[in-house]
Parts: sequence; structure tokens; C-alpha cells
Amino acid sequence: MSIIFAGGLAMAMLILQPAPQASPGQASDAAKLDPNYWNPRYWHDRVASEQRDSQWAPGAEAAVRARLTQLAGLDTPQHPLTVRCARTACEASGEIVGSDSEKSAMLEKVQDVAAKSLPGAPPLTIVSFSVTISEGAMAMGYLIHFRRDVAPS
Repeated sequence: MSIIFAGGLAMAMLILQPAPQASPGQASDAAKLDPNYWNPRYWHDRVASEQRDSQWAPGAEAAVRARLTQLAGLDTPQHPLTVRCARTACEASGEIVGSDSEKSAMLEKVQDVAAKSLPGAPPLTIVSFSVTISEGAMAMGYLIHFRRDVAPS
């Protein structure tokens, strides 16, 4: 029964999630983007295939980690937060534990903090937020992708 509830909850969160909005200056650029732009697989493949920008990526990874670890318990030895940045994008993932209502509340908080940049951090925009469910462990997780806002030189 918990898997059905968790699956329904995940689907509802994805359906109710508003599409990311481009800022006024980016509106024309967003209209020209590939339709796969909001697709999590597109961003996962991009992070996996891009060569790592060794000057930018460590700071971007620290910025993503700082955003997400504002939430207590999100990065623990048993359930570590994983962050990887390449050249133009980053991917963060982790697992959330607790009761179904605790998981739901935490997923909402994760989405909120992921969307808010920190002062002085490299400019990153969230482009996808996915809920993952592991049937074997009855665990719920998240997969978040961020886009680099300043073009690499």
C-alpha cells in the first residue's frame, strides 16, 4: 500500500509542479530551446557526457550542496547527497527517508531550496526536478538538474 501511495504522491507532485519560467531577459532564448530542454534524461545524459570544467565545476558543486544541505538530514552517511557538475550542467540526487508524510514534506522543501540560489554562489538555474522511487528499499528520492547561467569561455 505504501508503494501505491508513494507512487501516487510522486505523480501528483510532478503533475502539479509548475513549468520553470524563464526570466524576462531569457524569454526569447527559452522559446528557441529544444523541446527536450525540460527532460531529466536530457540533462542526465548531458552531465554524463560533458567534459568536466575543472575551474567551474568544484564551485558549482559546492553551491548546489550548500543549497540543499540547508535542510537538516538531507546529506547523511546512510543517505548521502550526490552532486556532480560537468561543463554546463549539474546533477544532484539523494534519498529521503521517513513516513510517507515526512517524505512528502521533505520533497517540497528540497524543491524550494533547490530553486533559490545563495548569495555569491555561481549562477545556476534549476531545469528539472524528478521524484524517484525504489521499490526494493521502499525509499523515495529526488533527481535535480541545474543549468549553468553563464556560458563557459
